Amino acid sequence: MIELVTTWLVGAMIAWVPPAHDADRVRYQSIAHDLAVVAFDEKEPAAFTGSDGRAKTALLMASIASFESQYRADVDDGRTTGDHGRSFCLMQVQVVGTTSEGWTGRDLTSDRQKCFRAALKRIRISFDWCKDHAIEDRLSGYTSGTCRDGESLSRNRFWRARAYWQRTPFQPPDDLVP
Repeated sequence: MIELVTTWLVGAMIAWVPPAHDADRVRYQSIAHDLAVVAFDEKEPAAFTGSDGRAKTALLMASIASFESQYRADVDDGRTTGDHGRSFCLMQVQVVGTTSEGWTGRDLTSDRQKCFRAALKRIRISFDWCKDHAIEDRLSGYTSGTCRDGESLSRNRFWRARAYWQRTPFQPPDDLVP
């Protein structure tokens, strides 16, 4: 299943941020694989419910990364940070000291799955904080730290994922559906 999700995510990533070089395509494959591993980890609650909730979670995370880092290699490996050196990895997770998981910014850039795990936790927190808002605005806590700011940033990330899902939903073969 992870391989199928990975291939599907790579298609979305290429559509959103076309790779400039062959090396980028290889890295996109690795990024999508790590993202799928985290989104489909049964120990990690998904951001969405339902039989397609994990696929939708993975796609939303790929969309967020497309806006936050454009999947850039220098952000991926930690050479470039955001928010005056406080935001790390493809998901631009803000770190002051360590994350609630105990990870440093360097941890997030040296282990991409940690980056995605930390981001997924923050997505779930944002969805919970902003639960009284429209679904498209529930990433505002992630994008701006409050539910009142960042709605346009939230919508852009959400709508990109939704549009791709509507055109190309993830549909595993029948023999892989529980």
